[in-house]
Amino acid sequence: GGSTLSLAIYDGTQLLPLTPPTSVAGYKPPLAVDAGGGVLLGNQAGGSNNVLMHRYDGVQWTPVGAPGESGIASVLALSSGSIALGRGFPSAINSEESSVLTFSGATWNAVGEASEVDVAAAQAMPGGDVIVGGSFSEIGGVPANNIARWDGSSWHALGQGVDQAVTALALAPDGSLLVGGDFFVAGGAPATRLARWNGSAWSTVGSGIQTFGLHSIAQNDAGEIVVLTAGGARVHYFDGQTWSTPSLPPGSPYEVLALPSGELLLLGLFTDPSQTPPVYGGGVRLSNGVGTFDSDFLGVLARTGRIAPNGDLLFATNINATNGVARVVGGVPQLLPIGAINGPVLALDFLPNGDLLVAGDFEQAGQQPVGKVFRWDGSTIDAVAGGAETGLIDVLAVSGKGEVFV
Repeated sequence: GGSTLSLAIYDGTQLLPLTPPTSVAGYKPPLAVDAGGGVLLGNQAGGSNNVLMHRYDGVQWTPVGAPGESGIASVLALSSGSIALGRGFPSAINSEESSVLTFSGATWNAVGEASEVDVAAAQAMPGGDVIVGGSFSEIGGVPANNIARWDGSSWHALGQGVDQAVTALALAPDGSLLVGGDFFVAGGAPATRLARWNGSAWSTVGSGIQTFGLHSIAQNDAGEIVVLTAGGARVHYFDGQTWSTPSLPPGSPYEVLALPSGELLLLGLFTDPSQTPPVYGGGVRLSNGVGTFDSDFLGVLARTGRIAPNGDLLFATNINATNGVARVVGGVPQLLPIGAINGPVLALDFLPNGDLLVAGDFEQAGQQPVGKVFRWDGSTIDAVAGGAETGLIDVLAVSGKGEVFV
């Protein structure tokens, strides 16, 4: 984080400085790991004299000649081995540049036209295709109403699409796609702000969502769906037949997760009015349309969640003096026995062996000096040698080789 870009690589033993390409700039440039184990770094700074994409092969950075002048906003390594990147929409410097590009290893291919495409959401599908949603009437010369599928070589409309902007996408357990946005028609039939695409046809999801600003969706195996919106009741619950506004403790939901156990969990900051004085915590569990304050999140704000290799939920917390990482054990979130962390946790990831990496803006964990990043094997803290004593770390990316970029 910060105004100066810093990178480091963790080789499994120590954290080593990694000098980024001199032309790369931006507060939080996009990182991705490609199918070959290389790390892709996008350049948020545009301009005709800047290289817009680089690849690190473990030894050196090599320019990947992304065309155009506009900075890179996102990078996605596709299962096919190709790379997809997105610019600001429309392109910040040149409105005629393509907003979405793919790279096969030899050539860049324009995907869509920036003057017509405003992409707000993307979802990789199990078969390797990518679906994008936003505000557009055609993409790559193909008529498509606000949502389209990219198969690696060409765009395809999703039937008649939707009549207004798409703002959120989520993959359902059965492989269908939940699509949320500002629309009122999907596939030519009424559908209010939420619809489902099964690969060949559109369908409604009950009576839809009646409030604006849809930004998070989750569905569990039982068919229950929770949607978060910016306006109105903010949290919407679907029991498989009808929508309702769940009864919830007061608070601010940030994210909804469908856990491997099938539970639906709201992360954020909530209060428990049944206590005197009221207490706060970061979790609410939903069951049959009723949200219950979870006392296991007591006193913490739950921000970023990550599912561990064993299926447990880990989440970062950073409320005042209570900073740490929590795990869902037996269906109940519990703080890991790391000990107090003297600053906020901002990023979590896992090494190939399952060890947890914790990064953020702190110096100590469990009263042990650790710099800005440490490794937790389930019982002991390992201060990553040589690493990151200043600034903060808010991004972690682990390659297939086990290298860690921060």
